[in-house]
Amino acid sequence: MNKGAEMMKAVKYLILCAVLLVMNSPVQVNAAKKSGEVKLKSYLIDVTGDGQKDQLTLYGIPFGERTKYYKEFKLVLNNQKGKAVYQIPGGFSPELMLADANSDKVLEVILEVPTGGSAGACDYYAFNVYNQAIEELPLPEPLNLNGSFKNNYRASFIIPENNQSFVLDLKKHKPVYDRLGMYKKGKLNEPQETLIGEFYSLAVKDTNKDGINELVAKQTISGASISDIIAEVSSIWVYQEENWILKNVEVETK
Repeated sequence: MNKGAEMMKAVKYLILCAVLLVMNSPVQVNAAKKSGEVKLKSYLIDVTGDGQKDQLTLYGIPFGERTKYYKEFKLVLNNQKGKAVYQIPGGFSPELMLADANSDKVLEVILEVPTGGSAGACDYYAFNVYNQAIEELPLPEPLNLNGSFKNNYRASFIIPENNQSFVLDLKKHKPVYDRLGMYKKGKLNEPQETLIGEFYSLAVKDTNKDGINELVAKQTISGASISDIIAEVSSIWVYQEENWILKNVEVETK
């Protein structure tokens, strides 16, 4: 083969490569868009306590086009001093709150991520921003409410965290429990424990107006099934000496 023929062959090969590249480019761009980060929340506010506004942005990486689930979240801080990034496990569409949870006169970043599970359970994350770094602030765990059904349509509970005990009157649930065979003439047929939910709500409030914020966490107690909610429990926590201290527990019968 002479040099002219070889050159023509090379030119045809380059043209073919260029055509294939153009044809595939839109697919590659779309794929990048599908797998890329999505801006979910953005705030221009002081979260470092230095009096200067910071750009705080929450990004999510979608699992796919037809789901509200995110594989991962990223909390990104930008200000005049630089940039900080914190990766957070995935979940469904999140809510981001800014509040002084530990009463240090600086806003904390609190992220609520629905798990998609029963009773509206959520995962919660809290962050401090110090020295151009995002640091996670551990949060209280849900109360370990040990409860069981008793005769005469009652349920008794012990809260190990503060040794508090209480009894719920469940007579309004009598028709359901009788139909399910849990009770016969008011007597429990067999031992049965209650079902304890995870936190489904977290709020920062000064509950007693003393100038110190508390963390108010809510969880449910269920009876025969997760949907059979028999009580809502609010636990009130205060941050002292780098620990969350349980101040009070309030129970509302459903």
